[in-house]
Amino acid sequence: LDVPEEYLRLPRAIEWNYLGNAHHPAWGDTDTWEWFEDSYQKGTRRLDGGDSWYGGLSNVDWLAPDARRVSLGFRPQVVFSQP
Repeated sequence: LDVPEEYLRLPRAIEWNYLGNAHHPAWGDTDTWEWFEDSYQKGTRRLDGGDSWYGGLSNVDWLAPDARRVSLGFRPQVVFSQP
């Protein structure tokens, strides 16, 4: 992407949930999981969500950051302004 690392992040779970419910309800109909920026248990876990079998847009789970699933993906976001 040729974007400095500090300008990249994953979507937060609440952003993914809102955008899915408001604009992209089909995201809840897939059999895939997506990594989120949110960490859990003091950074030892990362939130992930999705998969229609487990509730689609209403489903949020957690995994160790090095965990692997066949249907687990990610979507980098470019942040245009720093907080």
